[in-house]
Formats: sequence, structure tokens, C-alpha cells
Amino acid sequence: MPATLGTIYPNPYNPVTNIALNILENTEINRQALNLIEQLLTQMPSGIHQVQFVADNLASGVYLVEVKTESSIDQKKVLLMK
Repeated sequence: MPATLGTIYPNPYNPVTNIALNILENTEINRQALNLIEQLLTQMPSGIHQVQFVADNLASGVYLVEVKTESSIDQKKVLLMK
């Protein structure tokens, strides 16, 4: 896989969590934070690094974090508890 999600911590979180992206090849990557009905919530910044996700304006609940390339998709659940 050209890209995978690493550790997401803390999880559960309120309202900030850190998302590690493991980029194994030079490839175009689409990173999104999605809720369980796949509604686009925010575009995460480009780059090969840890991303801090701030959910100040979101309701408590289970969300999916996804890293997607042309050939792979990796998803992990996160729990926002306010």
C-alpha cells in the first residue's frame, strides 16, 4: 500500500486528536475526515507528517478517518466525546 494511517491519539478525543500518515511512495493522496454516513467534514492539509484534527464544531460521535490513493484506501474509527 502506498499510504496507510498510523496511530491516532488520543482516541477517544475532545476536541483535538493527532493522526499519523505513513506515506510509503510518492503518490497523490486524498485525506478526508468523514462521519459514518460519509459526509465530507474537512480536508486535511497536504504533506507527509502528523496532522492535528480539531473538531470544535462537530457533535460527539464516531467518525472515520480515511487516507485514499489511486490503488488503496485505509480507514480508522475515532470517537469524539464532548
